[in-house]
Amino acid sequence: RCVRGRREAGTAVLLASAELAEIFTLSVRIGVLYRGELVGEYPLDECNRDTVGLLMACGEEDPTMVAS
Repeated sequence: RCVRGRREAGTAVLLASAELAEIFTLSVRIGVLYRGELVGEYPLDECNRDTVGLLMACGEEDPTMVAS
């Protein structure tokens, strides 16, 4: 409730979470860090759980691009 109130008031909120449901419920923009580097940043309406999950897990949107 507190995070939503701050967001609606226009305050920037940095939310760090591994829970996709929480991220998609509370966010307006989503940035994904992988091994300390920003690997993706999207407005909420331009991304989906699959993309964010892949970025979180392997740092790439396309899992075939990850070296074995």
